[in-house]
Amino acid sequence: MRPGGARLGRYVKGFGEDESGELYLLSTTALGPTGTTGDVRLFRKP
Repeated sequence: MRPGGARLGRYVKGFGEDESGELYLLSTTALGPTGTTGDVRLFRKP
């Protein structure tokens, strides 16, 4: 869930952290390993 309780509305496929400690989230609207609906989201430190 997002802050405030809202749903992301996507399937989380993976996540990772870079050298700066920033978090990346890989998600898609497709349940299986097919399609081209994926994206990468960056969560920056405050």
